[in-house]
Amino acid sequence: MPEIYRRIRFFSQVFGILVMCSGVLVLFGWVTGIEFLKRVRPQAVAMNPVTAICFIAAGWGLYLVQVNRLPKWIKTVRWLAGFIFFIGALKLFSLFTNLPLPFDQILFEDQLWERTSRANNVIAPNTALNLLLVALSLWFIDYETPRGRRPGQYFSIVLSLLALVSLYGHVYQITALFRVATYLPMAFHTAMAFLLLGAGFLFSRPDKGILSIIIGENSGQVIFLRFLALLLPLIFGWFRLQGETAGLYDKEFGTALFAVLTYAIAMFLLGRQSFLQHKIRQTRKMAMDAIKENERRLQAILDHSGTLISLKNPEGRYTLVNNQFEKAFGISEGHALGKTDAELFPKEIVKELHEYNRKVLEFRKSQSFEEKYPHKDGVHTYVTVKFPLFDQDEEIYALGAVSTDITKRKQLEVELRRSHQRLFAILDNIGEGVMVADSEGNIILFNKRAEEILGTGAVMVPWEDWSKTYGFFQADGTTYFSAEEFPLYKAIHGDAADSVEIYIRNDKFGESGKWIAFTGRPVFNDEAEIIAGVVVFRDISIRKNLEGLFQENQRRLRAILSSIGEGVIIMSREEEILLFNKKAEEILGYGPKSIPVNEWPEYYGIYEVETEKLFPAEELPLARALRGLNSEEVEVLIRNKYNPEGKRIFLNGKPIRDNEGEITGGIIDLKDITEQRKLEEYLHEIQDQFMELLHSTGRR
Repeated sequence: MPEIYRRIRFFSQVFGILVMCSGVLVLFGWVTGIEFLKRVRPQAVAMNPVTAICFIAAGWGLYLVQVNRLPKWIKTVRWLAGFIFFIGALKLFSLFTNLPLPFDQILFEDQLWERTSRANNVIAPNTALNLLLVALSLWFIDYETPRGRRPGQYFSIVLSLLALVSLYGHVYQITALFRVATYLPMAFHTAMAFLLLGAGFLFSRPDKGILSIIIGENSGQVIFLRFLALLLPLIFGWFRLQGETAGLYDKEFGTALFAVLTYAIAMFLLGRQSFLQHKIRQTRKMAMDAIKENERRLQAILDHSGTLISLKNPEGRYTLVNNQFEKAFGISEGHALGKTDAELFPKEIVKELHEYNRKVLEFRKSQSFEEKYPHKDGVHTYVTVKFPLFDQDEEIYALGAVSTDITKRKQLEVELRRSHQRLFAILDNIGEGVMVADSEGNIILFNKRAEEILGTGAVMVPWEDWSKTYGFFQADGTTYFSAEEFPLYKAIHGDAADSVEIYIRNDKFGESGKWIAFTGRPVFNDEAEIIAGVVVFRDISIRKNLEGLFQENQRRLRAILSSIGEGVIIMSREEEILLFNKKAEEILGYGPKSIPVNEWPEYYGIYEVETEKLFPAEELPLARALRGLNSEEVEVLIRNKYNPEGKRIFLNGKPIRDNEGEITGGIIDLKDITEQRKLEEYLHEIQDQFMELLHSTGRR
């Protein structure tokens, strides 16, 4: 809202407050008996207390219609207007029918006698009429006819004129202007309050109806001068009468003085008005020059735009087109202006264009259409946004159109659809399931293999329900897998997940279930923002079953190896001990320890039999096995704190290879031959003794 309108509405609020205050002060005067609050001078008529109550209601209503949330107070305003109308109508009914309805004599009955008029203070006929006008102005303050007329403003104008006539009557002491027949006259401050109300109602909507015409584009000074020209004669006349009454000059001098002052002020106001009008004309000229310059700049901007821009009047004739429009359709510069579609385009598309224009004009709002125009190189497709332009009266004065070179986009869309079809065909035929969800957790891709693996299609449920919906469980088969740990959820939130194994059990697979391995990754756009998450997964149930069988076989093998009479040690290529049976521990005296093979001789006490030196670590059968070499019955001596007398053992070593022949580890077996060696030594001793006996017998 322009600043001038805000200022005028501010005065309207002030007038409402002043009227409320005047009513309150008059009532206070009746309550306390203070005469100067009830009447402007001792001999003047007082304001009736019921009239004062009506002014409080009217001032309050005038204030409420200014607040921003008027719909909240509209019922209150209507009740106030109804109350005021009832008072005014009841009084006029009483006067016309001569029925005694003393409702305006109930309050302060003992103080209502007017000595000057020798009658009780009642509501005057012209006051009652003005109360009706106040009520109607308040009730119809926002009502507007289909042709834009506002009856409330007309009631306010009549109210202001009647109040002004009464004020002139008081100032010039012309009783007929403020008194009807022999009835009690309207009080001066009553007339003043009516004038403030009339002006306040008009000023409350300065941008509407007849007041918008009166104010127009004029500045605040012009409006103030017009208002001042209305009141100055009233003020001068009052001062003139006061001077004559006080004996400062006679009637002739007063008349001459009044004429001179009125002429001087009129000349001043006329000169000021002319000066302001001159400034307004200059401002308007500058504004028109600025508008023309802006139009030139706008046309330059439009001409350099890559889109097609045009304006038509409601009759369908072009009033503005840019260079791109003329260039696209091969129209010479300026040739399109004043022409219709029928004069510029082929007949086969004109009917469709007219239908689009009709829809925008009928619905009075912008709409988007896809239009096809023939060009030399074929038919081109445009997306056109058509929109109406409205004047101050909300009438459509032009139809704008902005068209956008989507032919290539259409071709790209076709190629994109084909690419999508190829992509989906590939995804549907790969051996792994694929799921893609957007950043909100909505599944946007779910290939056929995913449906086969999971036993169900994509289900649009919140991510919190994924585990229950698809039957995701922990390894125990009874505890639901945490949704926050699911790879797709982690991918949506920016975390990667690799080979997460989840047990699935649902109606499709029954109690047997299956094992699925998931791998998830987030998807980023060019701004490094997460736009989706993707998981790729496969059925690993067979592998898990084989692992189970393998583990069972390992368990059985360990049981067998643990119970046999020879020690067995198996080591991985990374020198990690995979098996170290109990017999090996008994033979070596120590259990397994994670140390490199080259430290075994010193740790376990492995010596050469002949020299009793530490056995070379690189020649140990286990070290040779890890290098791919076999070792057969390598005899060593084991001597440590658990075997202080020493043990003689055979070591046999072989490498372990996978299906491709790659070395994955080594195995050695340990055989305690201490007793065997003792027997052999005993046999040698017996043999030596026998041979010695034979030699001695022969000599005899």
